[in-house]
Amino acid sequence: MENGEQLDFREEETEAIALGIIPTLVNLKSKYSNVNFYLKKIYYNALN
Repeated sequence: MENGEQLDFREEETEAIALGIIPTLVNLKSKYSNVNFYLKKIYYNALN
């Protein structure tokens, strides 16, 4: 790897990467919170 060559992202590339990553993170977060909700529900039902 040339010194610093790979580290220089052009603005459009960085923006495209960010636009790709953000929906994925949002999606993962909503999936995780759904799972979390069901686990809490199951746990609560198990206690009663």
